Amino acid sequence: MKLKLSTLTLGLLSLCISLFAQDEAAKKVQHEFGLNISSLAKNFIAFNSENLDPVPYVLKYKLINTNSQKNKVSAMRFALGFNVSHNILGEGLLIHRKKLTKLFFILGFERQYRISKRWGLISGFDIIPSFDRTKIYKNSAFSGVEGELGRSKTFRIGCGPFIGIQFFINDRISLTTESTLYLFYKNGKNSLPDGIFPINQPPYNDIGSSGFELAIESPIAIFMHFRF
Repeated sequence: MKLKLSTLTLGLLSLCISLFAQDEAAKKVQHEFGLNISSLAKNFIAFNSENLDPVPYVLKYKLINTNSQKNKVSAMRFALGFNVSHNILGEGLLIHRKKLTKLFFILGFERQYRISKRWGLISGFDIIPSFDRTKIYKNSAFSGVEGELGRSKTFRIGCGPFIGIQFFINDRISLTTESTLYLFYKNGKNSLPDGIFPINQPPYNDIGSSGFELAIESPIAIFMHFRF
C-alpha cells in the first residue's frame, strides 16, 4: 500500500513538473527598441501632410510577453520624446522667431494581434505627462539685435487609447504606425512684456490658464522596431 501511494505521489509530482515546464516553455519574454524614421521615410514615400513628424519620439522600449499556447502577445511600453523647433513668424523690418521645446514621457499597455505573416494590429492605452516651453524673439533690421519678446510654459497630463498597424520585415524587425486619441489636462503660464516697446530683457506680466483639451494624432509617423 505504501509502495502504491509513493508511486502515485511521484507520478503526480512528475505531472505537475511537466505541466509547469510546458507552460514556461510556452511563455517568452523579449525586448524591443523603436526609433522614429519618418524623416528618413519621406525620401521614399510621398506624404500629403507638411507636418511629417508630429510625434518626436527619441526612443521607444517595449517589454513583450508572448504566450504561444494562448496565442497572446502583450507588452508594457515606454517612450521618451524630446524636440526643439524654430519657426520664423514674420518678414521685413521686424522678424519674430519662435522656439518650441517639447519633452514628454509615455507609459502604456499594448496588445498585439498577428493577422498574417507580414501584417499585424496593435492596440492599447497610454498615460502621458509632457512639458512645453515656447519663447518668441524679435530681431530688428535696424539694430540687428535679437531680444526676447514673450514666453510660455505648459504642463500636461493625459491618457487615452491608441490603435496601429505593424509590418514585419522579419521576426526581429518591424515597422509600425499609430493613431492616438488623448485627453489632456493642461496648466500653463504666458509671460508677456510689460510695455509696448520691450527691451531685450523686459519685465513680464504672467497670465495663467488651465483646462482640458482633446488631441488626435493621425497615423503618419513611422517607427522601426528591433526585437531581441
